[in-house]
Amino acid sequence: MERRNRSIRPVARLALATFAILAMVAGTSAGATTRDSPLPVVVTSAPSGCKKLGEVKGSHQDMANPSVDRAQKYALQDARDLGATHVMTVTSGLLYKTAYYTGIAFRCPPPPASPQAR
Repeated sequence: MERRNRSIRPVARLALATFAILAMVAGTSAGATTRDSPLPVVVTSAPSGCKKLGEVKGSHQDMANPSVDRAQKYALQDARDLGATHVMTVTSGLLYKTAYYTGIAFRCPPPPASPQAR
């Protein structure tokens, strides 16, 4: 019996290239929706007509200079990843060299287009 010496390299190379392209496209589309979108707007009261997404928290530990602004930024980034457009502040402050921020994330519908924009 004669054995054929067929190389599977072209098939494997094609499969690997296809997988790499699909992984790149999937990573690009997932990152574009969250990381490229702006951070949610911080509000002091619950916005009307919006869907409540849940609580978001952020903290920043620094022995010399804990920053509530950084803690808020981390919470807003988590809210953005949830698809939030607004975050209502619940609490923020300093406790034992740790800054903290807690808020409630909301997704609000976009405002209607103005007649002048047409």
